[in-house]
Amino acid sequence: MALGVYPELVEGFTQPARRRKHRINAFKLKDSVTLVRSFCQREPVYLRLMQYFSTFVVGFEDIVRDVLKDFEIETMFSGAVLYRIDTDAERIGTDVFNNTFQVLHYFKRIQPGALPGMMKFVYNSNWMEKNFLPTIKGANTFRVVASCENEIGAVDDNILKNAEVAIAEETGLTLDRGKPDMEYWFLERSEGVGFFMMRLTYKKSEKRLEPGELRPELSNLLVLLSEPENGDVFLDPFAGGGSIPRARKEFPYKKIYVSDIEKDIEIKAMNVDVQKADATKLTHIADASIDKIVTDPPWGLAAETEIEPLYRGMLKEFGRVLKNGGVAVVLTSRKLMMEKLLPQFPQFKLEKNYNVLVNGKKAGVFKLVKSAS
Repeated sequence: MALGVYPELVEGFTQPARRRKHRINAFKLKDSVTLVRSFCQREPVYLRLMQYFSTFVVGFEDIVRDVLKDFEIETMFSGAVLYRIDTDAERIGTDVFNNTFQVLHYFKRIQPGALPGMMKFVYNSNWMEKNFLPTIKGANTFRVVASCENEIGAVDDNILKNAEVAIAEETGLTLDRGKPDMEYWFLERSEGVGFFMMRLTYKKSEKRLEPGELRPELSNLLVLLSEPENGDVFLDPFAGGGSIPRARKEFPYKKIYVSDIEKDIEIKAMNVDVQKADATKLTHIADASIDKIVTDPPWGLAAETEIEPLYRGMLKEFGRVLKNGGVAVVLTSRKLMMEKLLPQFPQFKLEKNYNVLVNGKKAGVFKLVKSAS
């Protein structure tokens, strides 16, 4: 799976036709690795120039650091990472990022409220004279997004218009604030840094998730936390819309069990067993037959009195079906309740507990390992 750069980028970035100091074209290869060819020379020139900024679910910094272990991480922020791609490598990693941007200018030290000044720097100084402003191949329209600490539109409209005019003149693109083909972002973060970027993961329309369905990026992070292996027999007993098993089937596996007590789930893949089943009574699964469990049980926000028995029964059944050394990864907002219940199941060792944000709600991810005893 790719880092999150969509298919329309496969044929590359294009440079503005109005002013080309060198005729350069950048082609996207596997998983966002970019080869830059200079047509001024006979042989391709490999340039280590691409700097990227990607966002992800807050709390998964360790997992993202591992995903990017073969690349140059410049700064790890809360829920974001700034890094450079080594063009000699072939893979970046799995699709764990909510959004990915190509960094056009990095403002390393700024004061709060610097967003308007950042925008003026780009369109008032000679920045555009010294730097190419890339576009996405096939794009005809664009918009400018100004964001200050996750607040979109936090800038005077005249400044926004000036930025739009400058970018339109430089790129030849047409402004469309509604549904453009691509976006340029000015971003001010609370850490005292700012960015001018081109968004690589923009789509005019995206798949609408079912209520309670996890975003694919979060499902991928949870699956990675389980350390997927080729011979895994995998289980998600609270599959809901099927986001987690769909993420897991992208890795090699032996068999996947998918179930939910309420919903019919359709997963098209080999060796996938889909059933309606109670997660506390998995009668179709044999003792000690599961290597990995990754699941998102009900958070119990609307049924406070019933959630603890459900979780107790869930942990009991996990203890039955998991092999010794098997892993269970559980996402839930009921962190205190999980911490209260776990001592009742001494066969589980809590290997890691992550505090995360899911759609603005505080939650926890528990990585449990079943011990031989």
